[in-house]
Amino acid sequence: MSHDSDAVAAERVMAGDVEAFAGIVRRNQHRLVAFGRRFFRNLADIEDFVQEVFLQAFRRLDTYRGESRFSSWLLSIAYHLAIRQMHRAPDYSSLEVEDITDSRHNPEEITLRRESGRIIVEAMRSLPDKFATCLDLFFFFGQTYAEISDTTGHPVNTVRSHIRRAKEMLRLSLTDDLSGECYGLS
Repeated sequence: MSHDSDAVAAERVMAGDVEAFAGIVRRNQHRLVAFGRRFFRNLADIEDFVQEVFLQAFRRLDTYRGESRFSSWLLSIAYHLAIRQMHRAPDYSSLEVEDITDSRHNPEEITLRRESGRIIVEAMRSLPDKFATCLDLFFFFGQTYAEISDTTGHPVNTVRSHIRRAKEMLRLSLTDDLSGECYGLS
């Protein structure tokens, strides 16, 4: 639904209704903050990153052709910006333990989830960046192979290969630590 709303808002912005961009920001800010958390640990860095993504999107709005979802186009801008910033100051963090824990569970479950989360985070950090990024986009952002291809600029078969290889690497790494049932990595 936001794809249609964002595409319409983009057309309105390009027609001179600059205020329509506020709707794009509102609908996509949460997603970009979540994406930024994959690359940056500091909240101020994440906020700066999100602001820069929206600034670049606004400046480049005329390059959105409507061939993919608007959110995929926006994540592509975010991905390329994050990669550039990561090379300047490497601080990539794929998955954080807080993403896995939930206060609705009892203390024992929370402790087990945190320990499992710590092991998974450690395993994710050991993956090459290109594999970890594709895996994040697939599992945590729900992107299809084609959308990940659009986001990263890698061919679809390369994306498929990166995800398969990342799963294999994680499965091997986690089998020793987590009883072999590796959270859908089969």
